[in-house]
Amino acid sequence: MKTETKNKSFQKSIGPVLTFGQVFAMLPVDNITSDVNEDKLQFRWISFKTIYAIIFLVLGSIESCLASRRIFVIGFSIIYVETFLFYVISMAKSFMIFRLATKWKEIMRRWSENEKVFLSAPYEIKGWSLRTKLTVVFCIMVFGVFSEHLFFLAYAINNNYLQVTYCNPKSNIFWDNFLSRYRPHIRHFIKYSPYQLPLYEWVNLLQAFAFSYTDIFIMLMAIGITTRFNQYIQLFRKIISNDKIRREIIWRNLRIDYIHLVELTKFIDKHISGLVLISTGHNMLTMILKFYSAFKPSNVDILNAVYFWFFLTFLTCRTLSVLLLSASINEAAKKPMEYIRNIPNKEWNVELKRLFDIILMESPTIGFSGKQLFFVTRGMILTMIGTIITFEIILLDEIPSSKENLCDFID
Repeated sequence: MKTETKNKSFQKSIGPVLTFGQVFAMLPVDNITSDVNEDKLQFRWISFKTIYAIIFLVLGSIESCLASRRIFVIGFSIIYVETFLFYVISMAKSFMIFRLATKWKEIMRRWSENEKVFLSAPYEIKGWSLRTKLTVVFCIMVFGVFSEHLFFLAYAINNNYLQVTYCNPKSNIFWDNFLSRYRPHIRHFIKYSPYQLPLYEWVNLLQAFAFSYTDIFIMLMAIGITTRFNQYIQLFRKIISNDKIRREIIWRNLRIDYIHLVELTKFIDKHISGLVLISTGHNMLTMILKFYSAFKPSNVDILNAVYFWFFLTFLTCRTLSVLLLSASINEAAKKPMEYIRNIPNKEWNVELKRLFDIILMESPTIGFSGKQLFFVTRGMILTMIGTIITFEIILLDEIPSSKENLCDFID
């Protein structure tokens, strides 16, 4: 009974955490906590969640267009390109998540079909249940997202206060100058009104959540697949250690189950590889820009420094987490090879040979990819770190000798 309680389907396990994301217009699927076999789980164009998400997508897209216009007007600058990328990439991620919502029932139905065999004996989950793993990772990451946003607001309000007090800006109205400083692409076209501030903050909060939500979403999907691979490895280890149950039919069943996992991984990768590509590329570029900023001389106060280093630390930890969890799929897929090689030659049969050939052929490319341009493996992570270091060395020559001044950022 304990095993059955732990071994719930992926849809039932991930549903509660996805519900929280819907508060921020992510994945607007009705009855997201329902099982895939229930008719309640569905995407509807005419529903509060969908309309809520579409309103955000429209407003966020307008702001992204305005931010794009600004970067073309003022010219390319490392200072402004990071802000430009934040708006554009956040909305691109949001549209990708929305597109996934329209196919969510189909995706979960296929997931359910492939994982069905892993929900009952002889498969079991040792340690934390899948729901617990997903909930813990989600809560940790969401706590980091909101902490980072609160630090940003404190940093931005503090800087704005100092600028209004000491820099003689165009407007001495606190929130008017705040918009001119942090949303100049909007302030240029829209006259300041205090009644607009809640709307601007709502859109910005959802954009900030979308900025990190893609990474969190990929982590959750990776944990779901890795958990099934780990169940497979546990049973495989048990069979290897018991000479009496190494029958040909056992190897046949294991081969079929491995094929289910391969098909599941490829199917999910087909739907989220675009997210993996844009997430990895954006994280990598943002890290390069932030590490570059760390080398620049500055007159910023302690609050600015705390925000900067918290953001950089959280970004680095989040990036490594999503890559390592994604790479764990590939590591788990190759694990059975170690046990098969220890089986004596006299015990090999046709079904075991077929299983060995499938693992040998499929395991190198099993896992998440960035539109098949790269596969997320541990080796790829080392390559990415080396690339970031190379770019930082190149950018060292571009570091300005003079310190930044708060008053330099008056729009």
